[in-house]
Amino acid sequence: MHLLSLFLHQFRNYSHFEVNLHPHFNVIIGKNAQGKTNWVEAIHYLGTLQTFRSAEKTDLIMQGKTEATLGARLKRGEVIHDVRVLLTEHTRQIKLDGKKPDLFRDYYGLIPVLLFEPRDVYLMRETPAVRRRAIHRALFLDRPDSLHLIQDYEKVVAQKGKLLKNDHFSQDEMEVWDEKLLILGSELIVRRLNWINQVNSILSDEYNQVAKQSQTLCINYKPKNIPEIENQMEVKAIYEVLKTALIRSKPEEQQRRECVIGPHRDDWEMQIEGRHLSHQGSQGENRSAIIALKSAQVKLFHKEHFEPPLFILDDVASELDSDRVLALFDYLSQIKAQVFLTTTERETISRCLHEKGLSFLVEEGRPTMLNLMS
Repeated sequence: MHLLSLFLHQFRNYSHFEVNLHPHFNVIIGKNAQGKTNWVEAIHYLGTLQTFRSAEKTDLIMQGKTEATLGARLKRGEVIHDVRVLLTEHTRQIKLDGKKPDLFRDYYGLIPVLLFEPRDVYLMRETPAVRRRAIHRALFLDRPDSLHLIQDYEKVVAQKGKLLKNDHFSQDEMEVWDEKLLILGSELIVRRLNWINQVNSILSDEYNQVAKQSQTLCINYKPKNIPEIENQMEVKAIYEVLKTALIRSKPEEQQRRECVIGPHRDDWEMQIEGRHLSHQGSQGENRSAIIALKSAQVKLFHKEHFEPPLFILDDVASELDSDRVLALFDYLSQIKAQVFLTTTERETISRCLHEKGLSFLVEEGRPTMLNLMS
């Protein structure tokens, strides 16, 4: 699958443009605040209907305008699809081949996209909430229906939390929400653990290719106050462990008036040779580990779906040395992934890219096609 063209109208600082895209490498060059990230944000939004930046929907609409349109033509197998998304302050209208699609049946997963941005390098030093969002994005890429599960679980946590803040809540009502939390929470934990196991099966190999070393890199799941969950893989077993922990936590829940047990409290970490990358890993090790993680995600997706996802690299050259960039590009070239890369450092990227592609210069929201790379 790859995008054939991209269309933007009144999106961020893009007044209007339509551009044909290269099936492999597309490099977007420009100084800061010219619209490079806006371009790849639009592609990411078409794939996920989410922005990866801290923004309200209205921020996506050009200042002074009332609506924005994003669109793309894409080829999947031998079939060409047309996607259009119209955004207003209060609404979002999606058209797939001119018709309103069922999001989970027809749309999600149509444009699989994996994002690599500068702050990913610091993921192990971020808060648990940031890492939970990262693993949920990974689950969505692997299984788009995970979004439904995550949203339902978060609604249950919110409703139960609201009930706990009521001094006179009904015990029967609390039991209903507890049961929903156990059912959805155990399924969510299993999906997280399955994803981690899949990644761990190839993560060390990916790391050693990037770092040019022979070391063991792995992801560990860190359930909050439920250590016995780590080796339980079946939904039923995790359900029972969660249930026991939930009963045990009732006094604390009522004292704190919030849900203290469940996957919304859990975390995960990466370790290299048993050392925690968060506080024992060097900056170089953290960088190589994240590249290895992204490469593993691409490889696993490619194996499962027989095609790679779109790969967005937003200004990552600022955080990676040329050797690491070269190692990543070589791999992406091998699997024929379609790549969208933004950079201010044209020379660095030119040294690393050996595949044909297109490069664009963006100035004040206006892209100009440059020479064909070779």
